[in-house]
Amino acid sequence: MREYQRAPRGYELMALINPEITDEALTAAVDTVAGLITTFGGEISLIKRDTPWGRRRLAYPIQRFRDATYVLYQFMASPSSISPIERDLKLDERVIRYLLVRQDTPETPEEEASEGPESTEPPVIETSVEPIGSEGETTVTVATDTEATASDDEVEETEPEPESE
Repeated sequence: MREYQRAPRGYELMALINPEITDEALTAAVDTVAGLITTFGGEISLIKRDTPWGRRRLAYPIQRFRDATYVLYQFMASPSSISPIERDLKLDERVIRYLLVRQDTPETPEEEASEGPESTEPPVIETSVEPIGSEGETTVTVATDTEATASDDEVEETEPEPESE
């Protein structure tokens, strides 16, 4: 019987590295975690350890540390390889905390830069009321800010205005 292999998914890993290690050991720790991901069949698309992350003060102490170096990894991996990656992260003493989450869609920095700002605002609806003649009738015009035909964009209604004396 053939074993079913699930398709790779996008994951994001934020690792907090021990702040007491030297720069060379930090580079080695970052490379070790990257090697761990690739060993279990992952394909790394981004490693970010400087701006805006880098060394930061923690909100509360973790394992007696008040600071940590934040490193962000984005990678593709099969779901079956996540368990061994997490197990080895727990065993690595240089990693004081980590968070591994699945991304809905993997995004690369090139894709983020090429996309324009997405508008999630609702369409603008403009309404104007204009009097027609002396009989007290008014015309209401409603225009929306969406792409449609001219007949759909503007709606004119004629309503009698209540008499007030």
